[in-house]
Amino acid sequence: MNQLLYIAVFVIAFTIQKQAIAVELKISQRNKRIANLEPQIKLKYFDIHSLNEKYATIHLYSIEKQNATYNRLQKIMTLNRDFPPVTIDVRVYATDEYYENSKLLLKLDVPVCSESPYRELLPKALVVPKTMLKDKCLKKGDLNTDDLGIFRFDALIPNLHEISDYYKVDYNMTTADRKEIIAEETLFTEWGYLHTQ
Repeated sequence: MNQLLYIAVFVIAFTIQKQAIAVELKISQRNKRIANLEPQIKLKYFDIHSLNEKYATIHLYSIEKQNATYNRLQKIMTLNRDFPPVTIDVRVYATDEYYENSKLLLKLDVPVCSESPYRELLPKALVVPKTMLKDKCLKKGDLNTDDLGIFRFDALIPNLHEISDYYKVDYNMTTADRKEIIAEETLFTEWGYLHTQ
């Protein structure tokens, strides 16, 4: 009887370990696939609703054409202090070509300085190496980037451009406890291959 019990426990433990390895492999493959995706979304313009100058000062925030299907978002700013743990509330809407008549497609809360399934999809300037993931990965000083990038929501919404060719993306960066708003902005985007001439 004891031998049967030992065999059953061994089989169960082996099965659980095998499933855990399979899940870990699946997540790793998904992250590699996401990292290698070409941007599908083209930034048209933006609107900064608020910026808490206790945390940051913007010196330059501009859009520059990269190629026919992608525009870079250049951002030069000063972080006025080390950031506490922060999260970005991302809301993606499908809209018409005038960015009206919106329909919510996606809502996510993504922590910036800790691991999450969506961290790799954050604007690329905010995706810090895993070795820097701590409560305070955004440190006081200058943050200059030729391309801040945008949240890669195209990787999460299947057949996105069949839903609409125009998207509005609201970003609200707050402290993780939601007590302070750091920045609120809206990006107006389109499917990258809409106007390629």
